[in-house]
Amino acid sequence: MAHLHKKIKRGRPYYYVREVQRIKGKPTVVNQVYLGSADRILEVFLGKNREALPRGFSSKEFGSVFVMDRIDRELDIGGVVDGVLGRRRRTRGPSCGDLFYYAVLNRAISPRSKRQLSSWYERTDIQSIRPLRLEALSPQNFWNHWERVGEEELERIVDGFFQRVQALGKSDRGHFLFDTTNFYTYVDSRTPSELLKRGRNKAGKHRLRQVGFALITQRETGLPVYYRIYPGNHHDSRFFGEHLEEILEKLKSMEGDRLELTLIFDKGMNSEAAIQRIDSEPHLHFITSYSPYFAKELASIPLKHFKPLDTNSQVLYLETTWELWGKKRKVLITFNPATFRKKHYELKEKLQRLRQELYELRRKYREQDPHWRSRQAVKDHYQRLCERWHLSPAFFNLEFYTQGGRPQMAFKLNRYQIEAHLRRMAKTIVVTDHQDWSPQEIHQAYTDRHVIEGQFRKAKSPFQVAFMPQYHWTDSKIRIHAFICVAALTYLTVLKTRLAKAGITLSASSLMEELRSLRTAIYWMPTERKARRILEEPTPTQLCILQALGYQVKDGWVVQS
Repeated sequence: MAHLHKKIKRGRPYYYVREVQRIKGKPTVVNQVYLGSADRILEVFLGKNREALPRGFSSKEFGSVFVMDRIDRELDIGGVVDGVLGRRRRTRGPSCGDLFYYAVLNRAISPRSKRQLSSWYERTDIQSIRPLRLEALSPQNFWNHWERVGEEELERIVDGFFQRVQALGKSDRGHFLFDTTNFYTYVDSRTPSELLKRGRNKAGKHRLRQVGFALITQRETGLPVYYRIYPGNHHDSRFFGEHLEEILEKLKSMEGDRLELTLIFDKGMNSEAAIQRIDSEPHLHFITSYSPYFAKELASIPLKHFKPLDTNSQVLYLETTWELWGKKRKVLITFNPATFRKKHYELKEKLQRLRQELYELRRKYREQDPHWRSRQAVKDHYQRLCERWHLSPAFFNLEFYTQGGRPQMAFKLNRYQIEAHLRRMAKTIVVTDHQDWSPQEIHQAYTDRHVIEGQFRKAKSPFQVAFMPQYHWTDSKIRIHAFICVAALTYLTVLKTRLAKAGITLSASSLMEELRSLRTAIYWMPTERKARRILEEPTPTQLCILQALGYQVKDGWVVQS
């Protein structure tokens, strides 16, 4: 809805016509027209100065594209791609590297399919930043250029890109986070693929084909330094074991002269062979977790032996050693009371729902309803319910018998299993070979895994990066799509890190939302042949972002400070 807006500049009022819409629930200015002072508006209204009124107007998104382009001037993904492939002769349109650049910028700001890319860029002020013919951003043009990128060429592009990333700065402490996830797709089962396989999907979409994704980031910033996609039916530990040599080589090449490196990962990657391989590297250390279910003697230690981790936290800990993977390891067992209360409440809710389902199953079995006359059918359904709610089938004991010639069923809560589960609940077992680290350092390093988990959330968000849904069904295009998503994630992380050093601690999504509302006004005056372009009035936050990156607003435009 349009309304008249007044701004005070140097003590004098100026007027604008603003159009506001709700975007993600927040009122956002999507269009703004400068009218001038009250005297100028009166002159136009009375017809004394009609030539002062613009005869055409267009508002373009500017801030997000401008800032991402400035990040690209250092990473130069287009230059990396063209350096590997070479630019095609007799081609006036964008090179393959340029298309990578335009795809990455869109993924970082507002992900669109290739079919929508041209119309999206038309709504931005890309022509004042990096001009192009918009019709060159057609899906067919992308496919034609990407046919040149084989697996070997893409590997060289990825290596070149991460060399640029490393040039921005090494990890402060040599600590790296490693984790894996998977992305489901809607690709048809008959489509041949080495990557798209069915497996245990982390979003619960087990029936869909998926691709596995592994990532390593710096602990301090979350900056990606390595990634790999792999078949969706491979377990995390299998991937870790098969690619550990490659991972170690990457880390050593990145941190060359650093004496100590630490790799932090989750229990899903644990295997004796992998840990022993890490042990063989004298300057490489690890921090991982271990399932309390497989360490019942540790998980069942009474809480009276625990003590507070620090004065500002309710977390309790117990420090000990344990023989594991062929060596004595330092073990930190932590207990979080807040997590215990939450999980205990959820457990009671789930057990109550499961009990209600069992009452219904018992009735159906007693009355011999169709499909429920078999004991095995009842047991199978009970197993599926437990799997859906992440409960152990051992929590209830089912009993089938005959009474008076009629089938009967009974169930009883297994209190021993419940008590054993409660003793393990909210306890985390962290294992490391850092014998000289304090419990506080070990706990903080492991909980910093939230940094890489945040990167996965961005990759799965439909509003940023958006690895899925991915509209590709050949392995070569899926690999390119994955690289573009990782590059977009890297651009966002570089921006967020630099602004954090300047004291601006907004999330990546909030930063993009703020920058996208910084727009340019393009208008035409009746007496002039050429359009004018002027930056709309920036907000204080937008000014702070530009200043932190070395720019300022002067005479209606952005210039270097």
